[in-house]
Amino acid sequence: MEVSAGKFIDYTGVLWLDVILNAVFLCNTVGLSFWIAWGIKERRQGVEGAVRKALKKAGHASGWKPRTRWTMAGVAVGANVALMVLGAVLMATSKQGGGIALGWGITYTVLWLVAGPLLRPVAGKRPEHSREWDEPHEGDRPRTA
Repeated sequence: MEVSAGKFIDYTGVLWLDVILNAVFLCNTVGLSFWIAWGIKERRQGVEGAVRKALKKAGHASGWKPRTRWTMAGVAVGANVALMVLGAVLMATSKQGGGIALGWGITYTVLWLVAGPLLRPVAGKRPEHSREWDEPHEGDRPRTA
């Protein structure tokens, strides 16, 4: 296995397997990071505060709807299952990289088992549109005499 910062990681020496493994790691990392980040934001600031802060900082609130987070989590967990199956197949056929893939699959499974239930979307009212809870801007306020 060759690991280089910012480069394609060669796990097995077979290009198509390495492409799949790299894509699966990326899906897992993005999905889990998104789940954890929004879960922490919602618990620290509440749903309304998290949405307003995201709108103020980035101009959008990606993930403010639970459907978005559940979809990303589903893709990441599906990728994790694929990672574990691929790792098990590689180990069964005595190919290089099977232990690494299976080890990462188990690691992601443990992380999802901890973060999934603890940081799930908070129940409560959410805006219908991303700008609905945005704070009014200076130019939008009515002038008083």
